[in-house]
Amino acid sequence: MERAQPNITNQQQMAENVEKLSQHRVEQVQRLEDTRKIQQEQLEMLVERLDEFVSTFNKGLSFRLDEQSGRSVVTVYEMSSGDIIRQIPEKEMLELAQQLSLHARGLVAEKV
Repeated sequence: MERAQPNITNQQQMAENVEKLSQHRVEQVQRLEDTRKIQQEQLEMLVERLDEFVSTFNKGLSFRLDEQSGRSVVTVYEMSSGDIIRQIPEKEMLELAQQLSLHARGLVAEKV
């Protein structure tokens, strides 16, 4: 009994499908990396704005993005001593910025 030889067309189709899947995966990874980069840039801008906002009320605090930890953590420092007051994860930082933004709008509205 002879074994049927694989159909070359089927092999080619499978190879093309694998190539398409590989390319799709590469594109997904690239989009994910792009999204992370954008989020990191937004967080950096947020920390900068928050630092400027707080400095108008309190000259003793400073906000910095902790790059050494490899995570997106915002560190609150006491400016004169450099002591760490608190470290805030990215999610909490975004919530804090939103709350401060709401309060800042109220302050501006009251002044007008």
